[in-house]
Amino acid sequence: MDKIRENMHKKPKRICFNSTHSRACKKISIEGNSAVGCINLPFDESIKFFIEKETGLRVKKTYNGEFWCPANSEEEYQNLEQFVKKYKQTVFLRDTLDISVAISEYMFNDSERTEIGELEYKAKYENCQTSINQISDEVVNLIRKASVFEDAQLICAIPSSKEGELSLPQKIVQKICNEISKKNISECVKWGNPKSELKELDVSKKLETLEAADLVVKHIEEIKGKNIIIVDDLYQSGMTMQYVAMKLKERGANKIYGISIVKSRKDTDNND
Repeated sequence: MDKIRENMHKKPKRICFNSTHSRACKKISIEGNSAVGCINLPFDESIKFFIEKETGLRVKKTYNGEFWCPANSEEEYQNLEQFVKKYKQTVFLRDTLDISVAISEYMFNDSERTEIGELEYKAKYENCQTSINQISDEVVNLIRKASVFEDAQLICAIPSSKEGELSLPQKIVQKICNEISKKNISECVKWGNPKSELKELDVSKKLETLEAADLVVKHIEEIKGKNIIIVDDLYQSGMTMQYVAMKLKERGANKIYGISIVKSRKDTDNND
């Protein structure tokens, strides 16, 4: 719980090469600098594992507490450029999971949704099967192209807050588990009590509400020592995903990787 509370005060919480960090990858022209280029980063959570595993380069801490990944040759710099291109719309998130990303941002601006944002909206609020299928394909594509997910054995959807009704994440995980060869354990995780909305609550109240919902994790032996991908639809503060991840780790899970369909424009559910 303390880690979740601490994380809520860290800023910034996202890296996206398509928007907030569109100029993060650049050439270096300072005389005497051995690096020819780099990616500058405000934090290293989540994104470090992607960069290091896929480029072979190291993410390093700078003197001012931020991070960078230097390229010492043209070939290395081209690798960084290819990385940025490959993950241009991906949102790398800063939270308490081992790795946490969203496939895309939800909105371009205050009134226009991104392509994935529009799919998420139609799938969630209109139960559009075509949109659900397209989102499922996007999740599969991300898991396949990102080598950091290779060591995950299990996949789990954030449980539905409505008893007897499948949530969008549950529909997606149900659809993709065979394609990615990971066992679906969504039925092992459910809310024991009705889960209230978190949107208008502050951090402490959100945690109290989640505790009151009494997350039940069954078949604990099956998750012990395993790496698990958990899937959600809209990541706002990330409180629910972090809470579920914490409970899975308390029951013996090894690493927890989070994949959300979209990331909201704000980093919190409310105005705090």
